[in-house]
Amino acid sequence: MTQRLSAEERREEIAEAVLRLAGQEGFHRLTTALIAKSIDVSEATLFRHFRDKQDIIAAALVRFEELVMADFPPKEEHPLEALRAFFFQRIALIRKHPEIKSLAFNVQLLQIASEESAARISFCIGQMFQFVFSSLQKAQEQRMIANDLPLEVFLWSFLGVLRGYTDQIQEAPSTPQDEAYSQTLWLGLEQLLRRSK
Repeated sequence: MTQRLSAEERREEIAEAVLRLAGQEGFHRLTTALIAKSIDVSEATLFRHFRDKQDIIAAALVRFEELVMADFPPKEEHPLEALRAFFFQRIALIRKHPEIKSLAFNVQLLQIASEESAARISFCIGQMFQFVFSSLQKAQEQRMIANDLPLEVFLWSFLGVLRGYTDQIQEAPSTPQDEAYSQTLWLGLEQLLRRSK
């Protein structure tokens, strides 16, 4: 039997189900029947909370933004500490919501979004790229990292390690081995950044 949730909790559950299903199947395969079945409710329940399928998708896109922008930007002032915090925050987010990774790098997300939602999502993703770039730039200006290569090399190295690792993550609680591996990756990345300082 389905657990009784408040209207707000049910809307969030539906939005997260849409994200999860879209991350697994793609938006083109998403039906209200599939959404309802995935959270063990009737389609009528979906439409008690949303006008139509587009309204459901719009709520899912808002939830995507909320998840991606939670705790962003990191509060640390030291550029490398801010990058470290961002690195571990993104890993924690993907561990809890693996669908976020596949959706963040999927043009389909922008294609199904309204013009306003697409602009907000693009802005969120752009903010993260800009944060990483400006943190690397500050670190280089403060001579914390090497300055013999263009910043773009460090940017893509950082994002590549993060993306590569998060591609391996499954939805599951973090184990001590996962934590140790994440630490090892960060230390290796930091060593790469500082290598010829």
